[in-house]
Order: sequence, then C-alpha cells, then structure tokens
Amino acid sequence: MHQDLAALSKLLADQIEALSLAVQGAHNGYQETDREHQRRIWAVQQEVTKHYDPKLDPHAPKGGDPDHTGGDHDKGGM
Repeated sequence: MHQDLAALSKLLADQIEALSLAVQGAHNGYQETDREHQRRIWAVQQEVTKHYDPKLDPHAPKGGDPDHTGGDHDKGGM
C-alpha cells in the first residue's frame, strides 16, 4: 500500500510539473519552449502511459487499439 501511494504521489507531482511547463509554454509561445522542457513533458507523458490501465478508465474507448491511450503525437517531441 505504501509503495502504491508513493508511486501515485510521484505521478501526480510529475503531472503538475508538466502542466506548469505547458502553461508556461503557452504563455510565452511554444516556439520559445526550450528542449529541456519539451523533453521533461514527454518523459512525464511516457511515465504516465506506463501506469495507465484502460480497464480502470471509465472514459476509455471500448474496442479498438488497446495500446492507444489518447493523443496522436509521435513519441519524439512537440
């Protein structure tokens, strides 16, 4: 139980960080977003995707590609 709570806490902190970076990028213009911020946002996305279970998501599409977790972005950048 403790390990699950620690993992959840880290995921939430990472998502808050990614949202903060995204808001900062939107405010300043995405062209000005540096590569480190882009890399960090994608690292958080990949970590969240590892922990995503569509069986636990009431909004997950039924059928289709079980590996597709939303978004049509490539894995390389913004």
